[in-house]
Amino acid sequence: MVQDIFFTATCRFADVVLPASPSLEKEGTFTSTERRIQRLYRVFDPLEGSRPDWVIVQDVANRMHAGWNYRDPSEIMDEVAELTPLMAGVTYQRLEGYKSLQWPVAADGSDQPLLYTKSFAFPDGKARLFPLAWREAPERPDEEFDLHLNNGRMLEHFHEGNLTQRIPGIHANAPDTFVAVSYTHLDVYKRQIRILACSGMVGRPSANRVACRAATA
Repeated sequence: MVQDIFFTATCRFADVVLPASPSLEKEGTFTSTERRIQRLYRVFDPLEGSRPDWVIVQDVANRMHAGWNYRDPSEIMDEVAELTPLMAGVTYQRLEGYKSLQWPVAADGSDQPLLYTKSFAFPDGKARLFPLAWREAPERPDEEFDLHLNNGRMLEHFHEGNLTQRIPGIHANAPDTFVAVSYTHLDVYKRQIRILACSGMVGRPSANRVACRAATA
């Protein structure tokens, strides 16, 4: 089962696809990696056949007899604040307009833009630091698979290009993914590998190999 706003590459592996609404078509909040909580405001009505994610989750839960009856995402945030001490003071009223809060948020609405200025969250107030021992990668190149692939992000695209590939200028500059082979590796240079196509990069979280069609020049 997959829920998304576009029919992505991952959706092709799903038995059920639940069409959701993007941020401009729903009310809600999001919390960034900066711990900043901000409100979302609906600008457009959802496209026909799609719904806000909180509505989808509630309907799925009620199919399993959960008995949920939320009428607005603000009610969900009120429950989050009641159950989560870090969010105790978060309300839609305090996020009205373009105001934001950074958790932890106390019950009185005061937040903490900067953490650990005086102590850490331990009884003695001191941080806990743990050295890590180096461990060799569990899978190393061998005779059959003798090249190591290190995947990364493309500057132009984000998350499979679901949104960015729809922008003509960005798509023209970077229309597809690619595999770069380092020719400083002597064996690779001798082979003069030419990558023709790749697959298996999406939809199989447990996959540890990428299937490529290659040819030697």
